[in-house]
Amino acid sequence: MKKGKLIWGLVYVTVFITSAIIFAPVITKFTTGDGGVSKIKWDDTVGTIQKDYNYGDGASQKFDLYLPADSSKNAYGLVVYIHGGGFTGGDKEGDAPILKWATSKGYVAAGINYTVNSKDDPNSTVYNMSTEIKRGVKAAVEKAEGLGYHINKMTIGGGSAGSMLSMIYAFRDAKESPVPVVFTFQAAGPTLADPRGFGVTTEFESKEGSEAAIDFFNNFVGVGVSKDELKDEDDIKNKITPVSPALLVYKDSVPILFAHGKVDRIVPFAEAEHLLEALQKNNVLYDFIEFEKSGHNLGWQPEKMTQFMDKLSEYLDKYMPLVI
Repeated sequence: MKKGKLIWGLVYVTVFITSAIIFAPVITKFTTGDGGVSKIKWDDTVGTIQKDYNYGDGASQKFDLYLPADSSKNAYGLVVYIHGGGFTGGDKEGDAPILKWATSKGYVAAGINYTVNSKDDPNSTVYNMSTEIKRGVKAAVEKAEGLGYHINKMTIGGGSAGSMLSMIYAFRDAKESPVPVVFTFQAAGPTLADPRGFGVTTEFESKEGSEAAIDFFNNFVGVGVSKDELKDEDDIKNKITPVSPALLVYKDSVPILFAHGKVDRIVPFAEAEHLLEALQKNNVLYDFIEFEKSGHNLGWQPEKMTQFMDKLSEYLDKYMPLVI
């Protein structure tokens, strides 16, 4: 293993693997403070779950559909949720609470797995993951349609790593979405694919720093950066734009609801500030909820989690109202 790869590998896996518990699983631990998510009584009168549909040949290229019991509506909104796990782990199964919650409100919901970077798939990159999500969304819409649920709009969200992937879809791929993306939502996600923000290295000037950065860009992010390009910030910016939500925002981007812990040491609060700056610069509508006492685990402030989920309900009502 190259020295650079060892550096970012050890740091990255150590600090980001905990993000698998960032959002959906966390809210089930509270009887209050989750916007009612943990109170959903799931049975056939609410909906059904169709599991492990394939959208590709890869072992992880699968999705689950959560279908409302009422199949009589002319059209349905789709809520997609992308799991966290530091791009190295996690599974759609952990997102069942929020997906059931969305379905109980009358929406079709989908949880999508993707090929994480692991010992089984060491060449999986963030860019590849983002293209898998794109394929997964398309397949989920087609399958829902085939089961009699016409999809006319969608939203996509996630936690931590899933946040980044969902924002990439909303800001980069929305124009190619099979149905209109009307807003996105996320919690504690990275917004720049820069090793300096991820804690892999602090600078590119030293031999060790440049090797770690190049390996991170090439073998983990998947954008291909040379040593010469490290010397030019504009080159770096252009390279990482396809997988950096803060750089993908433009004046017609969809609205976003997002949250971040002020004392997050895994995905630093500066990541939220990058996104805020981009949204304000482009006059994109947003709501930001700062968890001022929380780190990466936002569940430590249940009153803030209630605020977030209540606002998410407002977004669903406003941007994706139920069709009779």
